[in-house]
Amino acid sequence: MAHLVEKMVRAEGTKASWHRLEDVMPEGATLQEWQTGSGLAHTVEKTPVIYADSDGGAHLSEDKFVLYRSDTKKLLSVVGPDYNVVQPIVLFEFFADLIKHYGFIMDTAGCLAGGRRVWVLARTGNTFAVDKKNDLVKEYVLFATSYDGTLATTAKHTSVRVVCNNTLNLSTRDGAGVRVVHSKAFDPALVKLELGLMHDDWTRFKYQASILHDIALSDELANRWYAELLAEKADMSDEDVAAFQTSRVLKDLMTVYKQGPGAESTLWGAVQGVTGLCDNWRGRTPDTRLNSAWFGAGAAMKKAAWDKAVLSL
Repeated sequence: MAHLVEKMVRAEGTKASWHRLEDVMPEGATLQEWQTGSGLAHTVEKTPVIYADSDGGAHLSEDKFVLYRSDTKKLLSVVGPDYNVVQPIVLFEFFADLIKHYGFIMDTAGCLAGGRRVWVLARTGNTFAVDKKNDLVKEYVLFATSYDGTLATTAKHTSVRVVCNNTLNLSTRDGAGVRVVHSKAFDPALVKLELGLMHDDWTRFKYQASILHDIALSDELANRWYAELLAEKADMSDEDVAAFQTSRVLKDLMTVYKQGPGAESTLWGAVQGVTGLCDNWRGRTPDTRLNSAWFGAGAAMKKAAWDKAVLSL
């Protein structure tokens, strides 16, 4: 099933996304205008399932509920009684005090799969240059939730390479970020507190990224590194590496790696090659690439590349 980008907006003055499916929000737009512009000015309603028996009688389910959009009345999913809905407005309210008191700036917002997954992305204002010249990295906070059970309510630090508008998970360990399953109540204050305690991740990431950029790679070494990543094992024999030479994914990785601006022929560039492939190339349509890059197989592959690179330090 294609996970369509139903609606998305980005801040004026920011680089267009790779899928180019978004509208632009003017500078100074309010959070309410952001909510409306991103197609999230609705609520998600929860009502008991009513079913018909073979004789035509109607019955009310005691443990099954339908989630549907208040604007289109479109069904989003069928859930249990303990499913806690985080309304779209909560995503924007989450950033209100961060914008007012800490200088956060709205960057993107939107919904996927007919509104089954929604997100807001804001810039924190923290930046650094990996190569001290033109490979600029910015820190963002992503807040997302789902209405079909496929994604826990999630807040996490991410980084974006401005030169190619790719995202990379800042986490270097499983479970990083704050994830609240839908069977539990979402407390924004507690989530912000935990994100604050995690802010050392940004300092660690800057240090690790700078070191990765100083590690030079020949095309031969990059080819072996990608083959090991695909095979999920290290210390490969020459025969093992040769077996991957016909891999279409490996060839695509090497192509993106060589074309990556600002970080060619380095271990940092190799990691960014995986990011570029997952975010820009893989997937049949731009919207499936977006879904995979943030939430699916693409996100897992990017994390595996980051973990492999950091373990070599």
